[in-house]
Amino acid sequence: MSNFDPWAPYEEAVERQAIFLRNPLPSGNGVCRICRAAANGSYGTCFPCSQHVRATGSTADAVVPIAYALKGTQHAHNLASYKFAASSRGAQAALLSLGLVFLRWHRSCLEAAAGGRFTHAVVVPSTSGRQGLHPLQKLLGPSTSLPTLQVTSHVAYPVDDRSFHADRFTVASAPPGARVLLLDDTWTTGARVQSLSHALKSAGAKSVVAVVLGRHVNAAHEGSKALVDRAGTPSIFADACWTAEVTTAAQVR
Repeated sequence: MSNFDPWAPYEEAVERQAIFLRNPLPSGNGVCRICRAAANGSYGTCFPCSQHVRATGSTADAVVPIAYALKGTQHAHNLASYKFAASSRGAQAALLSLGLVFLRWHRSCLEAAAGGRFTHAVVVPSTSGRQGLHPLQKLLGPSTSLPTLQVTSHVAYPVDDRSFHADRFTVASAPPGARVLLLDDTWTTGARVQSLSHALKSAGAKSVVAVVLGRHVNAAHEGSKALVDRAGTPSIFADACWTAEVTTAAQVR
């Protein structure tokens, strides 16, 4: 009888990435309670997240970045290059392993934040005019074992628009009471994730939990260097299940 563990290659691939990955810090004490970026002064949230909460009452119920994507590191490079087909196979393999293992280890925590088992999944659609399935949908979509909600983006907004817009996305339908796992690759300001969360809830979703492969951090920006220093040595969701600490937008308001 074979003792082969089908998960072993993916877990080993994540362990190899540990040399450049850093776990997001716990919220509070200068760390945004929503996206785990640097929070300004005594505020509990960073400026973009505070703007999103003020703009709508239907932001994501929880935002869970898997790791910090520090500018200039391999993880940030993987997130930028995995969409480029054959030339990025290494990046695709790294991100696939990271996403699969994280969702396997922490799905129960994520569903607790959603208020129950996920019923649907959705990937933030491309805003660059790319045709066909989003690369992240191809990469992780099948592993969720969930029906996918169909979303279209409003062509009026430019690709580099990083502001919240209630009408940026249109959801074909979200069954009333749906609990949605929302996936995105990179969180910079979070505007697209929160715009899509708003659209999902407006269409009938009960809860939305957003999981992002990397929370962009530029250590050259004021406040972020201290965040990077506090994040310490590279590691990846090591011992504790920090996703249980996720803070909902409702708690921040």
